[in-house]
Amino acid sequence: MFKQLKDAMGQFANMFGDLPAGKKIGIIAFGVLILAGILITGYFSGAEDNTLLYANLSQEDALSISEKLKERKIQYKLENGGNAISVPAKDVYQLRLELAGEGLPSGGGVGFEIFDKASFGMTEFVQKLNYRRALQGELQRTINSIGTVQSSRVHISIPAKTLFDEEKQKATASVVLKLKGNKKLSKQQVDGIAHLVASSVEGLNSSDITIVDTSGSILSIPEEGEDEATKLSNKQMDFRKNYESDVERRIRTMLEKVVGAGKAIVRVSASMDFKQEQRTEESYDPDGQVARSEQRNEEKTTGAASPVGVAGVSSNLPETAGAQASAVGKPAESTKTNETINYEINKVVKTIVEPTSQVKKLSVAVMVDGKYKETKAQDGKISKEFQPISTEEKNTIQNLVRTAIGFDGNRQDLVTVESMQFDEAPLAEEAQKMDVDAQREYTLTMVKYAGITVAALAIFLFILRPLMKSMTQANVEAEELRALPQNIVKMEGEINKLGVVKEENVDYRKRVTEVISDNPQQAAELIRSWMRKAKA
Repeated sequence: MFKQLKDAMGQFANMFGDLPAGKKIGIIAFGVLILAGILITGYFSGAEDNTLLYANLSQEDALSISEKLKERKIQYKLENGGNAISVPAKDVYQLRLELAGEGLPSGGGVGFEIFDKASFGMTEFVQKLNYRRALQGELQRTINSIGTVQSSRVHISIPAKTLFDEEKQKATASVVLKLKGNKKLSKQQVDGIAHLVASSVEGLNSSDITIVDTSGSILSIPEEGEDEATKLSNKQMDFRKNYESDVERRIRTMLEKVVGAGKAIVRVSASMDFKQEQRTEESYDPDGQVARSEQRNEEKTTGAASPVGVAGVSSNLPETAGAQASAVGKPAESTKTNETINYEINKVVKTIVEPTSQVKKLSVAVMVDGKYKETKAQDGKISKEFQPISTEEKNTIQNLVRTAIGFDGNRQDLVTVESMQFDEAPLAEEAQKMDVDAQREYTLTMVKYAGITVAALAIFLFILRPLMKSMTQANVEAEELRALPQNIVKMEGEINKLGVVKEENVDYRKRVTEVISDNPQQAAELIRSWMRKAKA
């Protein structure tokens, strides 16, 4: 193997030695460029890859973290305008743990860790100031955890306590929010942030908190004297808007499947009843009588006959009484019956609670774009003629909308469908602008790839191809030189083989002169080869 390598190296040395000086310089320069490219690639590939340590940092956190990294003598790189820090990949996890132990990143403010280190001689004013700073920092961290919020600042004003109530002032607060991208906070999210801050500060009401964004737009305005009725009214308005938006979306998406995207406009107006009514109804059924209770009492008496005759002494004499008794015949009997029956009439008691947010009336307006008939003029210009939809199509759309909204004639619901021509000028301008941007991007892409292609072609034509040609030509010339006679004896033998003249009649000087004049370059290379062999 070593012998083959040595032979190959010897052949390359011989071939390189036979080349002209210009070709040697070209090969050396090409080798230097290849070696430099290999060294540069190895340098960059051997360099440590940086990994993102933290992103979306505040200026305070970025400053604190960079100082900590300098103390540890760790190479770092600031990115994204100083809001992100990258470090070597092998150190990223260890650094995160160490920095977290030191309370970094702090979210743009100091938290309650400010009290971890006790300081003797701290005045009450400094303690209160540190407590306010810590409270503001903790609130900032909590607010920053909301997905829509990128960063925040909280300012709290806590008045000093007084002995008299009439001199007491209310606590106030303000919150500045930086949102991510083009995202927006809903009313519920803004109220949630306000209640979060109010619940964290003693004596602070949510109505005394102002929330703004970085563009200066007020998201929450303190409302003086806002009662429950006003809050309820705001919620009702939000409910109504959400209901109308939902109905509009359902109708629009249904129609756009038929008439095309952007060809239908829907507006919904809902009249809603938010009254909560509770009533009790009590009804009786006279035909549904039921005996609730029954009581019956019967008395029967048997005994002597009642006295008969004129009242007085004569009637009570024995002989008179006996005659009268024989006249009566048998003893007297009596019967007495008492019966009491209580009836209950069938009664139904209903407690009815009417649901809130009932739709009293629903009005829907639908505007549909018509069809366009293209006509080509003699000059080749194409014009579009608007054609509204037919009455049958209007009726079909109207029936579909009625079914979708649950049309109720008793509520006097109203559905109107009209076909009108839409103004497509803004859309055309936007489409033209998009086409221009797309064409520009396409042109830049083509120019980029064309430049790369031209550069590659130029490298091939002006560097690689001449180099390959010179190396190939050098090999051919070397082979031709090796095929020539290497000394005078061989040259005389080749001449004799031609049979031009006999050996004893040849003028060798004249013949050599003719050969040299006919092939000066090959003769020169042959002489150089002889000289190298003589030196060896």
